[in-house]
Amino acid sequence: MVTFMTLMVWDCNLEAVGHEELSKCEKLPDSGIVIGKIGREFRDGIISTKKNIDLEKETKKLLNAWYDEVKKNNISSDLPYKPAYHNFSAIVRDDSKGIGCTYTTACADGTKFVCVYDS
Repeated sequence: MVTFMTLMVWDCNLEAVGHEELSKCEKLPDSGIVIGKIGREFRDGIISTKKNIDLEKETKKLLNAWYDEVKKNNISSDLPYKPAYHNFSAIVRDDSKGIGCTYTTACADGTKFVCVYDS
């Protein structure tokens, strides 16, 4: 049972920083995307390697795959962290205050997507 969870708000600054980092077409650092000397948590993925896609549909598929990690794992009530639900855990963190997501088609390996969290 959830006893405390902060409502996340959309943060255009997190979205802009995420887009700037994605547009470099490099692997994002495991330490986080740095904003003001603080590494912000993020989740990224490839939406599609195809050129002509339904962006909304493919983005929903990726976000649903992240969220559905919880269905694929037997998560106990004390919610210990496990890499198997790495993406899901970022979505439901109780200390996340803001989120900004974006995508880019500028990279050779496909349409990339990232969500940056203020947590």
